[in-house]
Amino acid sequence: MNSLIIFQKAEDCLQDATDFLEQGRYEASVNRAYYSIFHCIQVLLWIENIHTKSHEGAHNQFRLKYIKTGIFPLDSNVWLQKSYEKRRFSDYDYDDIISEEANESVENAKNFFNITYQFLSQNSHLSMNYIKAFAPATVANVACGFDIFGFALDEPGDIVELRKRDMPGIIIKDIIGDEGRLPREPERNAVSVVMLKFLEHIGSQQGIEVTLHKNMPLGSGMGSSSASSVVGIFAINELLGRPLTQRELLPFAMEGERIACGAAHADNVGPALLGGFVVIRSYSPLDVFKVKVPDELFCTLVHPDVEVNTKDARYILRNEVSLKNTISQMGNVAGLIAGLMQEDYDLVSRSMVDVIIEPVRSILIPEFDHVKQAALDSGALGCSISGAGPSMFALSRGRDTAERVAKTMSEAFGSVGITTKSYVSQINQQGPKVLETA
Repeated sequence: MNSLIIFQKAEDCLQDATDFLEQGRYEASVNRAYYSIFHCIQVLLWIENIHTKSHEGAHNQFRLKYIKTGIFPLDSNVWLQKSYEKRRFSDYDYDDIISEEANESVENAKNFFNITYQFLSQNSHLSMNYIKAFAPATVANVACGFDIFGFALDEPGDIVELRKRDMPGIIIKDIIGDEGRLPREPERNAVSVVMLKFLEHIGSQQGIEVTLHKNMPLGSGMGSSSASSVVGIFAINELLGRPLTQRELLPFAMEGERIACGAAHADNVGPALLGGFVVIRSYSPLDVFKVKVPDELFCTLVHPDVEVNTKDARYILRNEVSLKNTISQMGNVAGLIAGLMQEDYDLVSRSMVDVIIEPVRSILIPEFDHVKQAALDSGALGCSISGAGPSMFALSRGRDTAERVAKTMSEAFGSVGITTKSYVSQINQQGPKVLETA
C-alpha cells in the first residue's frame, strides 16, 4: 500500500458519487462522497506516518496536522464535517436525502479531492517511475445496440506494466500471452499507439518501457484490443500525473481500436475506460454517457475455442437495412435502456432482440442457435453475440441464474466438441484500475 493506491480509492469513490448522483441514488451518492474525503484524509495522514482506528480519530488528526497549521483552508474542515453529517444522516435516519443535499456533498468532495491532489502533487507524493494497471473485458453491442452499447466486466482483462526510461520514445519490452502474434513495433500495437498519440498531445518526450500481459485471446469478442488500448492510455496518464481527465482519454483509446480492427468505435473502449453500461449517442461529435443498471443484473460470458476476425465480421455486414428492421431495432434499443433504468427485467428480456446484426454474424459461430436456446431455457433474460464474436453473452437476474446459464451454454458448445471458458460478473462500474506503483 502506498499514497497513490490510497488516493486512487478517493478518486474511485468520487466517481461513484458522481455516477450515483446522475442516477438519482442520492443516499449512495452521499455515502461515496464522504468516503472520497475520508480516503483523501487517509493518504494525508499516511504520508505523515499517522495511523488511526476510527473516522473521528482521522478527522481530529487531520485538523491538528493540516487545518490548525494552515496547510489546508478552513473551508476543507467545513466540507469534511458536512459530508460526514450527511453520510451519517443517510445511513441512520429514515428521511430521504434530497437531490440538493447530494449535490452539495458531491461538490464538497470534489473540492476536497482537488486541494488534496494539488498538495500531493506539489510535494512530490504522486510522482512515480513504474505503474502496473488493469483494464477489463467488455461486451459490445448488447444485442440491439450495434456500435452504440457496451458494458464492462470484472474479469478477464489485460494488464500493462510501464516504466519510465531516460531516452525518449516507447519500446515494447515484452508481450506475454499472445503466442507471438501481436506486433512489437510501437506504432502498430494498440497498447502503444495510444501512448504515442498521448505523448504528442501533451508535448512530452518521456521515454516509456512497456510490458503487456494479454489475458484474453485475440478475436474473442470480449474487447481484447479495447482492453489493451484502455490499459495503455489509462496507465500512462496515471504515470505522468493525470494531465487529462478520464473522459478526455476516450478519443486516444479509440485510436487503438482503429489500429486493431480498422474502425475507431467506442462501444468497447467506452465501458472499459469509464466503467458501467455505456451508450454512444453520437460519434461526431463524440457524445458518451452511462446508464444505471439494476444491482441484481449479472452477465454470463462464454468464449468458445474458435476465432472470429473483427475485420471479417464487419465486412460481411450489409450496408443498408430495411425500414421494417430499422423500426424494430429502434424499439428494442429504447426498450432495453428503459428496462435497465426502471429495473424492469421483463422489458429488458423482450428488448434483447437483434434483427439486423445477429442474423448475419451468427453464421460465424458454430452451434449459435443451440447455445442461445440453452441459455434462455436456463432462465437468461436474453442471449446474443458479444461484440463481433465468437464469444456469446447472456444477461440474468441474480448470480445463481447466471452461473446456471454459464454451465448450460458451455455444455451446449461441448456437445459438438468445442471447449469453452466462461465468466460470470456484475456490470463493472469502475473500469481500469491501478494495481501497483513505485
